[in-house]
Amino acid sequence: MKNFLTDNKIYFETCVSVLLAIMAIMVSINANFIAKAQLSLANDAQRIATLPYLPNIKARFKFVASESGVRKDKLEVTNSGDAMYELRAVPIAFLELRELQVVPMSETYKKNSHLNKTLIPLEGYFPNVTWVDGSDKDFVLYQDIENTDLLEDRLNAFSKKYDSEDKHVIGGIKRYLVVSYKDRFKAQHTDYFEFDPMGEGVLMDSSEGEGIFNSYNEYSRQKVKLNYKLSTPEDIGVLWVKLKS
Repeated sequence: MKNFLTDNKIYFETCVSVLLAIMAIMVSINANFIAKAQLSLANDAQRIATLPYLPNIKARFKFVASESGVRKDKLEVTNSGDAMYELRAVPIAFLELRELQVVPMSETYKKNSHLNKTLIPLEGYFPNVTWVDGSDKDFVLYQDIENTDLLEDRLNAFSKKYDSEDKHVIGGIKRYLVVSYKDRFKAQHTDYFEFDPMGEGVLMDSSEGEGIFNSYNEYSRQKVKLNYKLSTPEDIGVLWVKLKS
């Protein structure tokens, strides 16, 4: 036995060295994981500590009045948190067109293989003037939209032309808002909002919001857009045929 151990001493020493090296690597990896977890906890603690000192932005559309079939809304952007600086708020609007499947009451519903839809940038929906009431904290920024149903008659005329026996085309206005500002720590923030049918601003994922605004700007640059006040049903039809998917 002694002779065996002596003759194979070099192999045992090599095995031990390899095992120690593996253990050292494992300890190093665990230490790295622990350090990353500690850093993450420290960053979370810092973010939580700064929350009371950050702006809290909310946005919504308020119904103002309706006279002789003309509806007036107000876009309000409010800050209920700490002070903000270098504020910039940009609203945009799309005309959303999409097909609905027509199913007679006497027939069984069978899902259509494909229903088209598209978003077309709208210019002229929002006014060029923004009003600001208040200071950097507890302020109200607002815009008055005088006629939010101005496109309805032209949409109806467009739909009648492109309806078929099994499909019906409807349209509606989708509204979005981007608000950028700096907090008291001079950190830059950008918030994207999508407005639901009730007019409440829903905070969007940053990448999704950025994609929407990039799409709007790119289409507008290519002059692929509609004028809210002047575009005709024929103009809507041309872009529907071009962009639907």
